[in-house]
Amino acid sequence: MLDEKKKLKIKKMEKIKEKREHREKSKTISKRSNSRSQITIFIILAMIIVVIIALIFSLSKTDIVQKLFGPKDPVFEIKTCAENSAKLFSEKLMPTGGVLNPPNYLLFNNINAVWMCYTPFENQICINKHPALASEIEKEILDNIQPTIEKCFDALENELENYQAGELAFSIEIVPTKIRIKINQQISYTSNEQVVNIENFDTSINSPMYTFVSLTNEVLNQEVSCNCLQETCNADILKMDRENQDFQVKRFVTGNNEKVYTITEKDSGKEFNFAVRNCVRMP
Repeated sequence: MLDEKKKLKIKKMEKIKEKREHREKSKTISKRSNSRSQITIFIILAMIIVVIIALIFSLSKTDIVQKLFGPKDPVFEIKTCAENSAKLFSEKLMPTGGVLNPPNYLLFNNINAVWMCYTPFENQICINKHPALASEIEKEILDNIQPTIEKCFDALENELENYQAGELAFSIEIVPTKIRIKINQQISYTSNEQVVNIENFDTSINSPMYTFVSLTNEVLNQEVSCNCLQETCNADILKMDRENQDFQVKRFVTGNNEKVYTITEKDSGKEFNFAVRNCVRMP
């Protein structure tokens, strides 16, 4: 009986040992399998990197974009180009009264505020130096951003297949709350073996420029519409504030009785500054 018990015990021990060995073997196989999987992943990643490097050396940047993502949308490209350049330049014009580098200005808070209305004499009504202010600003924006837009069109030649372009017709228009950018140019190119023709790239940006110009004209009209010898010639800025809730008009008077008007769009904080030398009375 004792021998049989011993035999049974030995058999149990052997089975336990076999199970342990089996588990250890399974773990080892699993580890090897995981290692092989990791090695495979690394190999695949290395191959992808090699392919990308090969593309970089064999293709231009434009070619890579086209191969990986397809050709760019020319309408989106030109509109974005026009909007970005118009926004950047128009906002540069605002602090100095719509003139980027005014030849005649009054230095105010480190800003060259353009002389919008000026007389060198005392007790005399000033002369409006910018009677067509909106048109002047439109021309300045157009002249300064047109080269950028032309370059954006030129870039399409490297991005589109069989690209051809006609003559560019381009204009800027300041309207309420916006600056319109009208771009007309006939272009054609091949996409998916089909010829695509586009000619209109009109777009616009949000801008307070229209109101800046309107309030400036109103200030100047009130400044010059008075009897210089009998009254103080100042614009009614309180009334302007009441009638234009989204804007504020301020007036700063220098020690020489010259004035700087600042028009501010309240939400954005954008400012439009200009100077006036009108009906000056020196002590």
